Amino acid sequence: RDYTIYDYTSAHAVVHGALMGEELVDGEANLGEARFSPDELLRPSDLRSKYKFNLFCRILFCWLDPLFLTGCHKDLTQSDLYACPKEADSEKLLNRFLKHWHKELKRKSSGQKPRLYVAIFKCFWFRFVVTAILLLIWAIVATCQAFLVGYLSDYFTLENVTAERTALAYASAFGVVACSVTVLISIGHGIYLGQKLGMMVRIVTTAAIYQKVLKLKQVSLNSLSIGHVINLASNDVQRFDMGFILIHFLWIGPIHLAVITAFSYFEIGPSVFVLILYVLMLIPLQLG
Repeated sequence: RDYTIYDYTSAHAVVHGALMGEELVDGEANLGEARFSPDELLRPSDLRSKYKFNLFCRILFCWLDPLFLTGCHKDLTQSDLYACPKEADSEKLLNRFLKHWHKELKRKSSGQKPRLYVAIFKCFWFRFVVTAILLLIWAIVATCQAFLVGYLSDYFTLENVTAERTALAYASAFGVVACSVTVLISIGHGIYLGQKLGMMVRIVTTAAIYQKVLKLKQVSLNSLSIGHVINLASNDVQRFDMGFILIHFLWIGPIHLAVITAFSYFEIGPSVFVLILYVLMLIPLQLG
């Protein structure tokens, strides 16, 4: 395929064209003006290659600064945006996904259902694990920061200040600053990688829907609701954007709660369970 789609929010137009039986070129829909090559997307203002090997700039997302500066002076246009990254190429992602999906389809022979989530995890397991590690680091460091703030606050309540306590106070203050920087970096990159992973899964699922629609026979198309397919390709897949961030809190949350409960028990005693019970009672309200 000689075009790359970075964002599939407009994929309903592509799916709708396929459902309506538009002209196919080499087995694909003729998109007319929407057809383009990755080379045509290269922008002279793309500074990601410049910052590629600069660890400091990558940590602080400095490659976004030119876009922010341009947006301050004028409205951004498509020519101002960076080119689609090669890792988000829909054809490459779809081929990788189909390799695992075909293995899941073989489960039908044994009477079992194919598992979409398994195929997605096998396709993007490394990015999923990296996102989980970054969010776990955020939870650990944020907890440590709370204890350091407590040690620093105790210093100002002392009547007899010693050199050892002063050194501990300075160490706690330095730890609070270091934890703040670590929290910003870990949560920033965790959310960024999680949303990037969600975007890739969105691309894969939309491309799979598009490919499936092209392979359907006319009899199947007649019994297929166009609105249902368009809703899948334009609305339902949007849930992946935040889903791969929030899913990690399903296991980070209980671990975090258990650790905080243990430390709080040693500090204030059994009365901490009243507060924990109150927190647990709020969970059904959040789900509702």
